[in-house]
Amino acid sequence: MLKTRILTAAVGLPCVIYIFVACPQWVVALFLLAVTGVSIFECASMILPACDRLVGEDVEDIGVDEQAFDITLMIGFCFVVACLTFIAAVNWSKDAMNGMMIFGLLTTICVGVFSSSKIDQAVSRTMGMLVSLAYSVFPWLVIWEIVITGKGARYFFLLIAIVWSGDTAAYFAGKYFGRHKLSRRSPNKTIEGSVAGLLASTLAAIVMNLLYDSTLASWFIIISIGFFGGLLGQIGDLVESTLKRFARVKDSGVIFPGHGGLLDRVDGLVFSAPFVWLILYANT
Repeated sequence: MLKTRILTAAVGLPCVIYIFVACPQWVVALFLLAVTGVSIFECASMILPACDRLVGEDVEDIGVDEQAFDITLMIGFCFVVACLTFIAAVNWSKDAMNGMMIFGLLTTICVGVFSSSKIDQAVSRTMGMLVSLAYSVFPWLVIWEIVITGKGARYFFLLIAIVWSGDTAAYFAGKYFGRHKLSRRSPNKTIEGSVAGLLASTLAAIVMNLLYDSTLASWFIIISIGFFGGLLGQIGDLVESTLKRFARVKDSGVIFPGHGGLLDRVDGLVFSAPFVWLILYANT
């Protein structure tokens, strides 16, 4: 398993770096649009069947064909809203994007409410769709802003260095030195791993600023982004673990051998990105 994880990272990471460094902006936008689409598909596919199960409306109650049809339609609707919102963020004005976002959320509520004649099921599905959109779409709008801020996507590389360095350090420190459990919701996480992850995230932010000749931000801002960005990355990992336990699945998908789905790989990014963007925006 570890060899597979390392091999996947060794192949995937250079590809990601190449896209953001060497490709034109429209290719980067298409890449993030695809990421947004995969994210919403994975999240909605996990959450929506579990929402039906939560209210006791499983296949024996409404029929396997009817339930599968309803869930497929809702996943497809969420996918369309997610992609249109991201396209609006890239191509339209901020006001138009905000309008598309609000319209999409309100339409999602309508679709969820009228998806079933049973009140509990309808409300549960509505909440599942809204959570899927909030978790899988909004962070990528922020990441797009981070990408286009600064030459050569430098702040995006700062973000992934913070989150993925912390994630890697937490994994190995927890594996070899972990003794104390961090959370019942994620029994494989340890306090020792968490501390190592925070240190690695902070160090990664410092190294990135040095690589860019200390031009990313002041040292106080860089250290703050490293520490709190790493902390939020760990929180994002715990949130996704909670969603997977709710859905009774081990991984969000199978797109990355050894890693699981896309959300399993970017769960820290989606929580760290808004904080990093807020700090950078407030200091520009």
